[in-house]
Amino acid sequence: MDFVVCLPKTLGKLDSIWVIVDRLTKSAHFIPIKVTYDVEKLAKLYIREIIQLYGVPISIISDREPVAILDRKVCKLRSREIASVKVQWKNRPVEESTWETEVDMRRRYPYLFIELGTLFNPRSSFDHSGMNGG
Repeated sequence: MDFVVCLPKTLGKLDSIWVIVDRLTKSAHFIPIKVTYDVEKLAKLYIREIIQLYGVPISIISDREPVAILDRKVCKLRSREIASVKVQWKNRPVEESTWETEVDMRRRYPYLFIELGTLFNPRSSFDHSGMNGG
């Protein structure tokens, strides 16, 4: 499953293609969508376009696996701060890295935040000589 985005808009204002590949049957489905569709809309499309044809899949395999945290930033939104991390994905060049919420990434991929046997915290002022400044 993948998305082809930034295409010229169709008359129906569709600007992307959702590509779904069935590895067993070696068939591919190309579903025109808008880049702004939310997960609920995509789920309904999946049911209408895929499940209606083949039934409920036994498993879904995604090649979207994170391999590294490249950067971290905190955005202030009104009275709230949201920490984000820049993630490099498997089989994708660095230029295709995306910003994801740190909370979500820590929950789903805690191993990305482990460095030298301790939890990786980009904001900490840990001194690698063994002394902690502060």
